[in-house]
Amino acid sequence: MTAGVFGRDDGDYFEAGGAALTWTPPSAHRARYRVRVFAERQEPVASATDVSLFHWWGWDDGLRAATLAARAAQAGLEAMISPWWGGDPTRPAGGFELALHGERGDFDFARVRVGLRAVVPLPASARLDLSAGAGRTDGAAPPQRRWILGGPTSLRGFAPGIAVGPTFLSGRAELTRPLRELPWVRAVDLTLFADGSWAGETGRVRWTDAIASAEVGLSILDGVLRLDAAWGWKGPAGRRLDLYFGGPR
Repeated sequence: MTAGVFGRDDGDYFEAGGAALTWTPPSAHRARYRVRVFAERQEPVASATDVSLFHWWGWDDGLRAATLAARAAQAGLEAMISPWWGGDPTRPAGGFELALHGERGDFDFARVRVGLRAVVPLPASARLDLSAGAGRTDGAAPPQRRWILGGPTSLRGFAPGIAVGPTFLSGRAELTRPLRELPWVRAVDLTLFADGSWAGETGRVRWTDAIASAEVGLSILDGVLRLDAAWGWKGPAGRRLDLYFGGPR
């Protein structure tokens, strides 16, 4: 919908063909672990269209170019665990995610990612959602396996690819309060949030290179549909409005 109307696609794509074996809980259960073994041939792709209503009206320059990728024949292993504690919305809850990824072939590398999240209930049915993450890559990873930050899933207020590197740090804080005073918007929450991230070479973390944004948004049906207006206050200047499906939280 956003690509066809606004000329915006935040996905990072490359082509892959091969075989994989995955072990994970049944789809009806929470995906608290996942193990995947694979062998595949990876290829770059090119953007094949500039078609959108905004581009037709002359309001933008078309969809962004495809993400840089390299040709590679790879075999790899992915493993992830993500336990979560707390199912009562009136009590604090939290969890973590640990993901390991390694590949051999034309490129030999390994990377690890760690994420932490806590949800704290507040008065007036509000809640505070805090999360932090970090990732590191060792070895010669191809461009499609770098950490790529930007867009609604990682750094709101900025376009995808605003920060790229073998190492990253990120943090997010979000304050949510239901709009129950208005009967016709009972399924809508007001959100205030801030995102901050850094990506670059390992061992060269500097606050001056970090990127941060502050935002206000609406969460519909507990985050199934999100509308976020973000302002980049540190790093490249700019404003960004995103409408996307965020999934239940």
